[in-house]
Amino acid sequence: MSSMDKIIDQIWSELDKDKSGHLDRSEASILLKKVFEVLNIPYDAETEKKIFNLIDRNNDNKISKQELKEALNN
Repeated sequence: MSSMDKIIDQIWSELDKDKSGHLDRSEASILLKKVFEVLNIPYDAETEKKIFNLIDRNNDNKISKQELKEALNN
C-alpha cells in the first residue's frame, strides 16, 4: 500500500461519519473546506460544488473512495 493510499484511508475513516462507504456532500464539504484552508484559498461554495462534481465521476451525488483516490492521483 502506497503512502498516498494510507493517507486516503486515514482521511476516509475520519470523514465517512455514517460508515456508508461514500462521502455525501456534507461529509465531502468538510474535506474540501480543509483543503481550501490549507491552501489559503478563500472558501467559495460554488467552487466547492464544482470540485465535488469533478471528483464524483459517475454523478451519483456521492464520492467513493476510488473516486477520491483517482482524483488525488491525477
